[in-house]
Amino acid sequence: MATVDLSRDSFALLSLTGEIVNGKPNIEHLGYFSCRSSVTRYLEMETLVSAGESVISERRVASSRSVNLVDGGQLTTSTADKEEGGSTTLVKSKQSQVLKSNGAKGSKSVRLKATKLVDPTKPGKYHQVSFRFPGWATNLIISNALGLLLPSGTIATPIADGKLYPYFISPGGKRYPIATKLGADTAQIVAVATSPAALTALISESGQAGTQSEPAQE
Repeated sequence: MATVDLSRDSFALLSLTGEIVNGKPNIEHLGYFSCRSSVTRYLEMETLVSAGESVISERRVASSRSVNLVDGGQLTTSTADKEEGGSTTLVKSKQSQVLKSNGAKGSKSVRLKATKLVDPTKPGKYHQVSFRFPGWATNLIISNALGLLLPSGTIATPIADGKLYPYFISPGGKRYPIATKLGADTAQIVAVATSPAALTALISESGQAGTQSEPAQE
């Protein structure tokens, strides 16, 4: 049995690499990446969890169908209804509010090597932590997202003084550098929300009509 919380913490992620339209990026992707709460604690990111304490919802068009019968009555459409004399199918659309998952969809997990030994008495084998990104996140997006999220000092020089090595390991086993916070800010490849207020602003910036955030109930 686990002795600590092993739930996942989520962080909002907005791609800024779309086509420029009227001087602004045409946003294509808004999603979430996550890690275990144990990673959040180890990297001291508890105050940066933006999506975990918020409810994300999205307005969508929902359709209901019915079938006109010979006497003017209506039945919910199905194969049986039509076989029994149904004719024209009517489709009625309405707005429906649905919850949107804060978890990463189509996940792509990357690993980061920590400087903490698995066994302090046996040098050479280090702990690893992982982050789960949406499937659409490229290595460039992942690099910049980690650069924006990780607290100052998480990756330090010399390595022995830090908590993580300055690279992440892709699902294919290749190493890619983690962008510095300054570099990620300058590159404007992606935006990461690190507070509920920033999450609300990020959703607004995404231009995805009907998506909204509100604080979770206690």
